[in-house]
Amino acid sequence: QKGWEWAMKHVRNSEIVEIRDHRKESSLVEVEVLYDDGDLVWEPAKDIDVDILALYVQLKNINLNKKDWMWLKSAICEAKRNWFGVVQDHVCNVKYLSEHSRFVSTLWGKFKKREDITNKESIKFGRAYKHALELIKHGGRVCLPQHLRDEVVSSTSTYADKFLKTV
Repeated sequence: QKGWEWAMKHVRNSEIVEIRDHRKESSLVEVEVLYDDGDLVWEPAKDIDVDILALYVQLKNINLNKKDWMWLKSAICEAKRNWFGVVQDHVCNVKYLSEHSRFVSTLWGKFKKREDITNKESIKFGRAYKHALELIKHGGRVCLPQHLRDEVVSSTSTYADKFLKTV
């Protein structure tokens, strides 16, 4: 390996979409994580964001009083007390804000590019634009039919997937 190549094994430019499964490896709990780039990787549970783990244990009805998961119970309580810090981190994420701004601009451009604003596709782009403006405050994802989604993703590279819901 040359230079900093080793670091790329440890640094991910993709975000976690969901946790698929969990297992106990020696004394650690590991979770199978699906990233938005399609990779499915086993990671130590303690390295995963508490909010994502909390959702997973809730969906799987995992008892947090079990020895292997007790650490998560206290981490969830701590995260609930630190809600303002979590919101601040999200709002101050410059990369996310930049990508969101470009996404909104792309939707506006697709809407304006249509000749007839009463066209069904134009209306769908207009509604998607309006919804995209509210993503920063309310979260969620924008719904678009597959052919319009493909049009947006092709002109924005891959970051638009963060904001689009798969229909």
